[in-house]
Amino acid sequence: MNTRTPAPTIEEFKRETIKQLEPMVETLRKARNLMPVAEYMETEEAQEALKEAYEEAVRKYNSGEISREIFMDDAVSSVAYCLSLMY
Repeated sequence: MNTRTPAPTIEEFKRETIKQLEPMVETLRKARNLMPVAEYMETEEAQEALKEAYEEAVRKYNSGEISREIFMDDAVSSVAYCLSLMY
């Protein structure tokens, strides 16, 4: 019997990504008067990067390649870092 919990939702993934991204870009955002991170996350480029990272993490999670912890820590950290460079 498989007791594995379902993969995190994209909304959970997005919330965690925002939590990690905000401190990464806060100084730059204030210095350059850039849009807030939550607003940036609604842009096409951020949505595309988030969706691609999420779908890859779901695939790996569902195949048993990664745990939920790795999904929500490592996959989130990876996309947050990528988005910080794009920001």
